[in-house]
Formats: sequence, C-alpha cells, structure tokens
Amino acid sequence: INALNRLENKTVRDPEILLLDEIFTVGDADFQHRCIATIQQFVREGKTIIFVSHSPDAVRAICKRVCVLDQGELVFDGDLEAGLLFYEHGLAQRPRLGESQRPHHDVLRRRHE
Repeated sequence: INALNRLENKTVRDPEILLLDEIFTVGDADFQHRCIATIQQFVREGKTIIFVSHSPDAVRAICKRVCVLDQGELVFDGDLEAGLLFYEHGLAQRPRLGESQRPHHDVLRRRHE
C-alpha cells in the first residue's frame, strides 16, 4: 500500500511526462490493477508515459507503441505487437555476453556499413 500511495502522491502533481521503470515487480494483483487504472487515466489525459518493462502483458496493458533498446541503442521503434515480437524472438532469447566478450562498438558499426 505504501508504494501505491507514493505513486498516487507523485502523480497528483500533474506531470507532463511520467517515467515508470519495472513498477509491476512489486505489489499484489490489486496494487497492479490500481496502478494500471492510474496510468490509463494519464493516457486519457494525453500525458506522455515512458514505461520500462520486460513483461509483454504489462506492455500490452499500457502501451500503443514500443521502443526496444539493445545495449543502450534504439533497435526498434514502432507498432506494439511487432515490437514485442522483435523483443521476444530476438533480444530476449539471445544469450547476454559479458563485458570482456562484447565486440567493440566500432567493429559492429563497420560490419553494418
């Protein structure tokens, strides 16, 4: 309940942009439903929401557009379902490399030029 109260108190101030990062990793189902209702109210009011999540269901409940980042770079920006497919069939299933195993950024850039 404290987390929901903090969310409601912060959102009452009428922000133009709301940034939410993995908010559904806490709280029970009731808390999550109330959060979604609050977020959907912001959407109806035309507010900008940047919602960060690895949960396709949460993204579907809130978003109309998806941006996918890979190593801090934008690799997809577009339709909700296409973005989720891009993430689920590409990035989410790819094994993550450790720092020492990552190719140098310039090498990747040259390969794509």
